[in-house]
Amino acid sequence: MDTKILKDLGLSENEIKLYLELLKLGETTTGSLIKNTGMASSRVYISLNSLINRGLVTFITKNNTKYYQAENPDTLLKNIEEKKKQLESLLPELKTLTKKEEKETYSTIFEGFNGFKIAFQNQIDICTSKDEILVIGFSPQTYAFKSLRAFLKNIDLKRYKKKINLKILLPKESKTTIGKDREKEPYTKVKYMLHGFFSPTSINIYRDYVILTVWEEKPTVFLIKNDKIATSFQHYFKSLWNIAKK
Repeated sequence: MDTKILKDLGLSENEIKLYLELLKLGETTTGSLIKNTGMASSRVYISLNSLINRGLVTFITKNNTKYYQAENPDTLLKNIEEKKKQLESLLPELKTLTKKEEKETYSTIFEGFNGFKIAFQNQIDICTSKDEILVIGFSPQTYAFKSLRAFLKNIDLKRYKKKINLKILLPKESKTTIGKDREKEPYTKVKYMLHGFFSPTSINIYRDYVILTVWEEKPTVFLIKNDKIATSFQHYFKSLWNIAKK
């Protein structure tokens, strides 16, 4: 079992080990936990108390002996939802601390899948049905990564919901693969460059933003917010769009 997500939720290795063991054993004593996990008794007690504080473990006392039991795993999700509510209630106050005016220009580099998600979510958050996203050189190797495919599909669903139009330029070689799929999507127009057209990066242009993405196993994304740069890329896109074929 991949327990990485449990670590991401803040559980230590000892807490994860105890929680999983309690799920298997049901109601049990610390003696059984120490024996089955091979953990020192002091660490078992510390981790149990932490799990109890998190609401993931409960106990009852019978004949002066404590019996511990794991709570339903749904509790993990409830804890996340509760933290989300707490954060949402805090957001208005946090936003009052930020500068009222957004910077006219800035640039950021994102590395890895999480950074990639932040950058691409930005265009969906910012754009409305009055905007248009322009894409150049969407690279086929992107689809080699299952996690990226799933995320991009989710991004597109959000785009459809907001009725954001997209124009995308693809290599001619992609017409029977990626292009065929994208042509069926709502609010999407596709054109193809001549055989041999290659872009080392994909380029997304929207409003006064430009995203440059280097598609590797660990994606690198350059996010630029600059009106003049975005305008120059828009002109570049239009020039390519006018010579491209359907």
